[in-house]
Amino acid sequence: MRTKIFIYFIVLLLATKNFAEISISASVDKNVISLDEYVTLQVVVSGETTNVPQPNVPQLQDFQIYSSGRSQSISIINGRVSTSVTFNYILSPRRVGEFEIPPISVEYKGKIYQTEPIKIKVEKSVPKQQNMPQQSIYSTKKRDIFVETTVDKRTAYVNEQITLTFRFYTRINLLSQPQYTPPDTAGFITEDLPPQRNYYTIIDGQRYYVSEIKTALFPVSVGKFVIGPATVRCTIEDFDIDDFFSDSFFRRFFSSGREVVLKSEPIEIKVLSLPEPQPELFSGNVGKYTISVSVDKQKIEQNESTFLNIKISGIGNIKSLTFSKSLIETFLGKNFVIYDPITSFDIKKENYVVKGSKTFKVPISVSSAGRFVIPEIKFIYFNPQTKQYETTSSTPIVLEVIPSTKYQIAKPVVSKQQQISLEDIRYLKTFYKVKSKNRSLGFYIALQFLPFICWIGVVGYKKYEEKKLKNYHKYRFTNAYKNAKRKLKNIYKSKNVIEELYNIISEYLADKMNITKEAVSTQEINKFFYGKIDTNVYNDLISLWDEINYYKFAPSKIDLNELNVIEQVRKITNVLQRLEYELQKKY
Repeated sequence: MRTKIFIYFIVLLLATKNFAEISISASVDKNVISLDEYVTLQVVVSGETTNVPQPNVPQLQDFQIYSSGRSQSISIINGRVSTSVTFNYILSPRRVGEFEIPPISVEYKGKIYQTEPIKIKVEKSVPKQQNMPQQSIYSTKKRDIFVETTVDKRTAYVNEQITLTFRFYTRINLLSQPQYTPPDTAGFITEDLPPQRNYYTIIDGQRYYVSEIKTALFPVSVGKFVIGPATVRCTIEDFDIDDFFSDSFFRRFFSSGREVVLKSEPIEIKVLSLPEPQPELFSGNVGKYTISVSVDKQKIEQNESTFLNIKISGIGNIKSLTFSKSLIETFLGKNFVIYDPITSFDIKKENYVVKGSKTFKVPISVSSAGRFVIPEIKFIYFNPQTKQYETTSSTPIVLEVIPSTKYQIAKPVVSKQQQISLEDIRYLKTFYKVKSKNRSLGFYIALQFLPFICWIGVVGYKKYEEKKLKNYHKYRFTNAYKNAKRKLKNIYKSKNVIEELYNIISEYLADKMNITKEAVSTQEINKFFYGKIDTNVYNDLISLWDEINYYKFAPSKIDLNELNVIEQVRKITNVLQRLEYELQKKY
């Protein structure tokens, strides 16, 4: 009976259920728009849980809808964790009229929560003044300051470079340094394109000072994507009095400042799949390339290794170039023993075009003596300029293999009789019979205190959990590296190595930045780490994140041998160790 009461007591202590509910709300940035404008829809889901569900946005026949990212905030008050996630969408109207966005719902613990419907009026487009970009949400009578974003193409193939250009125009004095927030580029791998340009231009007879920033975007999958608005926040002169006081002297003396926020329009990009049929040895590389092949030594001994150097040079997403071990085996044949390649790359960004080279150093050896020919090695890529699959080939190389001069150490020989004797000795064991002992009275008295000891343990554990919740962010931040190391040790047991590596990195970064794993992006990494850690560590982190994103989302065929899992684990461990060291200095 006492045992049943004790178990019931334990269950009561542990079964602390949170009956908190979820709330959902929706809003738009404007209810009246023209046919050529966009509406930003924000859906906010919040509640006392860290696992906020995804909202169910109904099909909208009158609008095209695109996701433009999400943001999250977590607060802890009196030990209670509260999470709020904002889901952002871009709505593009299909026709003129008055429309209604139906209730947006979310399901949580079997219960449905809904928003109120939202009415939007779409009017006919008003002709815009030529040569005057209309990307700013701030406007003045004289259009003193505005921003715009443009792309060199709105339709591109997977992994083809799209050049995004942001321009900030001003012809008035700024009272603060502009704060620039890059657009959301979910679905693209990004590469900065230095240098930033500053120049003057004339628009409608007015002279503007222009700051220009370019970024290379490489789409990773087929479909329609939206580049979100770029934002600039700055303080300008707020002055609007008679022409008498419009003299620059009086403007400087009397003017006061006010903050304005400038936003560019979202841009829709259509990403095309690569043409079918694809060549047999094609592995998803896009751009314009040449191949060169060399060996470190053309004369080697039997079983001696030398490096086969495969260098791919040209224009395109250099980091994403692949040349798998299995593909190399196809070209070299059975005479060669081939090991996992080691990769390195050199990237240049001349004239705002990503170019350079990637080298695959492949250790090879031959087990028999003679003259062997490394045949021509072909590299097939898709050229988006010609819209054709093209092939570049190397020249054959003769490799001379001479008999080995090294002695082989013979294994010690053990006779059958000696082996039997060794086994007899090795497995000789003595067993002892354990005598039963009569339990003393004290032992049974001690058993009476066992429930109390268990109760103390449960209470202590509950206190520990409460303390962890009060400092949940600190708990995640502190344990992120330990969890990542533990998972990396078990990576070789995973059936999906790419997925697991992506999860390890994204979960680590999510714990460090106190966001959900799904919210991790290049923008969030930039926002949290840029300027706070060593530049080299930051660049390696961004490079690692871009690379693992490409492997996860690339539609092309990826050979696991190309990953070289051991090398990838070493690289990830190295980056995380250095990042951890930098963060320990900071926090």
